[in-house]
Amino acid sequence: MNLLIYNQFMLKVLRRLSLEYNRLYRFRSLRRVINRKIEKNDQTINKKKFSDILTHTIGDFSLLEFSNIDNKVKNDIILWANQTLEHQFDYLGSGLVKVHPIDWHSDFKTGYRWQKGKFYRKYVEVDLSNDADVKIPRELSRCHHLLWLGEAYLFTKDEKYAKEIIFQINDWIDENPLMYSINWCCAMDVSIRAINWMYALNMIMESSYVTDNFIKIIYRSLFEHGFFIYNNLEKGIPYSNNHYASDLVGMLFLSQIFPENKYSKKWWNFALPEFYKEVREQVLPSGVHFEKSISYHRLMTELFAYSFLLLKRIDECVPIDVEYRIKSMFDFVAHYTKPNGLAPTISDNDDGRLLPFYKYDLRDHRYLLSLAALIHEPRYKYYKNECAIDNYFLYGNDCNKKYRQINSTVNVLLSSYHQDAGFVILHSEDIYLFVANGGLDKYENSTIKPLGTHTHADLLSFELAIGENDVFVDPGAYIYTANAKANIEFRSTKKHNTIVIDGKNQYILDEKNVFIGRNFPSPQYLFIDKQNDYEICRGKYQIMIEDNKKLEHQRTFYLYSNASLLKIEDRIKTTGNHELGMYFHLAPEMNIYLNDNFICTIYNEAIDVEMSIECTNGLKMNIQEDTVSPSYGILIQSKTLVVQSEFVDEINITTNIKWIKKGK
Repeated sequence: MNLLIYNQFMLKVLRRLSLEYNRLYRFRSLRRVINRKIEKNDQTINKKKFSDILTHTIGDFSLLEFSNIDNKVKNDIILWANQTLEHQFDYLGSGLVKVHPIDWHSDFKTGYRWQKGKFYRKYVEVDLSNDADVKIPRELSRCHHLLWLGEAYLFTKDEKYAKEIIFQINDWIDENPLMYSINWCCAMDVSIRAINWMYALNMIMESSYVTDNFIKIIYRSLFEHGFFIYNNLEKGIPYSNNHYASDLVGMLFLSQIFPENKYSKKWWNFALPEFYKEVREQVLPSGVHFEKSISYHRLMTELFAYSFLLLKRIDECVPIDVEYRIKSMFDFVAHYTKPNGLAPTISDNDDGRLLPFYKYDLRDHRYLLSLAALIHEPRYKYYKNECAIDNYFLYGNDCNKKYRQINSTVNVLLSSYHQDAGFVILHSEDIYLFVANGGLDKYENSTIKPLGTHTHADLLSFELAIGENDVFVDPGAYIYTANAKANIEFRSTKKHNTIVIDGKNQYILDEKNVFIGRNFPSPQYLFIDKQNDYEICRGKYQIMIEDNKKLEHQRTFYLYSNASLLKIEDRIKTTGNHELGMYFHLAPEMNIYLNDNFICTIYNEAIDVEMSIECTNGLKMNIQEDTVSPSYGILIQSKTLVVQSEFVDEINITTNIKWIKKGK
C-alpha cells in the first residue's frame, strides 16, 4: 500500500477511535473526570499564585506604562470597551449590533440559534439550506472584545471594565458547560478563547473584582479548555493546517498555567515538538504560509510569532531553523504590503486573529512589522513609526524605549520571488504588482480526488497599485458557508484578474462543500527577470478542458517604471473554437469610461490610467457593475472591465496600461 494512502487510512482510524472515545463522555461525569485530572491544583490556587503564573507566562502587565501611546489609539480602545459594556458587538461584517442579554449560541446577523446544552458531537454545524453562519457565535466566543475591556482598565483603572470581564467569563462558563454547546465543536476556537482569557485576566489582576473564588472557577475552566483541545486535535494527513497549528499553540500557552499537573505536562511534551514540526512544514522556505492566503498568513504569523515569544520568555531554546522560518514570515508581510500600507486580498479571508489588541483595518498588517522591528529587522520601523500597542503586551514594557532608539530610514523594497508559493511581487519606484500562479498547495495532488483548499481559481491573476492608489484588486472571499453560491462566485476564475475560457473555472467548484475542489491545474512556472529599464514576470499553466483537450495559458508582465507603463502579453494555445473572457476588477475608488472597443480610461482624483488592448481577433469591452469584499461579510460596490473575444486554436493579446499622476 502507498505510504500516503496508508497514513491517511490510519488517520481515519485514529479519528474514528477518538470520536468513539469522546462520545463516552456523554455517559460519564465530566466533573468527576476533570476533578481527577486537575488533582489538587485547583484547591491550592488563589489570586496571588495565579497572578504569578500569568506574569511568568505572558509578562507583568501591571508594569506597563502607556503615556507614549497615541491618544487616538487609547480613545478608540475605550470606545470599543464602552460598546462592549453595552453588549454591542461588530463581528464578521455584522456592523454594530446590540446583543443583550449576550446569547453565546446564536448567529446574531440572521437570528438563527443553535440549541444550547447539546453534546458537541450532536450538532449540525453547517446547513447549506439556510443562511446561518456558525462562525458568528464562535467568533463572539473567542472573546477578543475582552482585550479592549482589559486595556481600558489599564488606561483608566475604572473597575467597571474589570467587572464586565468577570461577568462575561462567568456567563460564558455557565452557558457553555464542557463539551455541551456549539462553542465546543472546534478546538481552534477553544484555543483562541483560552489565550484571550489569559491576556484579558492578566490586564485586570489588580482589580478587587478578581477574587480567589473567581480564580478557582477560571482556573478549572482553562484546564477544561486544555483537556478538550488535547482530545480533539485537528490534525490532517499528509499535512495539517491553521486549525491544528492553533490547537498546538493553545496547548503551549495552557500547559504553562498548570506547571505541576501531570496532564498538562503531557500537553507540553506533545505540543512543543509538534509545533516545531508544523512551523517547518507549514512555512515555506520563502516565508509564505503554505495555504497561500494573505489573510491566513497574517493569522499564522500571529500564532507562530506570539508562541515564539512565549518560548523565549520562559527560556525555551528554539531551534534556529524554526526561528528563521518564523522571522521569514515577517519578511513576506513586508514584501506584500502595498505603498498605501494595505495588504492584497489574495485567496480566502475570514478575518482571523489570535490577539487583536487593536482593531486595525483588516488589510493593515503593519502592526506585525512593528513587532518585527523589535525582534527581527529594525528597518521595518519604516512601516509604522510609532510603537504598536500590541508590542507592549507581546514584547514588554521596554518596547517603546527600544523602538524609539531604532533609526527610521526609508525602506526601499526590491522585487521578490516566492517560487515555492507561486507568488511574484514587483516593486518599482512606487509601483506595486502582485502576481499569483501558485496552484493548490505545496504538495502534489491528484487531479481527481476532491481536496479542500483556501486558495481560489486565480492562476495568473494580479493586483496593481500605483502609489497609494489601488487600480486592479483581487475581490476577496466575502463569506463561507452562510452563502455557498456567493462563496463559489468569489472563488471563481471570473472573479479574478485573469482569463476565463468558455466561461469555465480553472478547477471544479462545488456548492455542496464550499472548501472542496477537484481537477486542479498545475502551474508550470513563474519567474522574474530584470533588464536595464524594465522587469519581467512570466508564468504559465495547463488545464484539461472538454474532450480531454489541453489548454495552455502563458502570461508575461513587463513593468517599465520610468515610462509609467505595464504591458501584459497573453498567449492561449488549445484546439477548436472557444470564447475568451478577460477580467479586470477595479478598486472601488476607481472610475472608468470606454473610449472605443480597444481603449478605456480608469481614473480617480490622483491618477489617470489609459488601457489599450491589441488583438488579431475581434474583441469588445464592456463594463459590469460588480462587488469586492475587503473583509469577511462585507460587500462594496465596484466595477469590472470585461474583454471578450472568440478564437480558434490560438490567440495572442497585448494589454498596455499607462498612467499619469495628476498634479505632477
